[in-house]
Amino acid sequence: MKVLVVDDNKNDRMLLSKMLHKNIYEVKEAGNGVEALEQIERGTPDIMISDIMMLHMDGFMPIIDIRKKRSK
Repeated sequence: MKVLVVDDNKNDRMLLSKMLHKNIYEVKEAGNGVEALEQIERGTPDIMISDIMMLHMDGFMPIIDIRKKRSK
């Protein structure tokens, strides 16, 4: 299962990624919503775990963008 972890706090992102990786998940990381969209363009994850309050783009915007693209 491919998991995208999105969090502007590097320590929180790394901790969650390590926990998921130990459980045999393929984990990708992004430090904000813009990076999340870039990661998604490279390959859609099965699940995204995202912080909501981040700089540049909040955690809701990547989800809204994905939904718009899928509805076209």
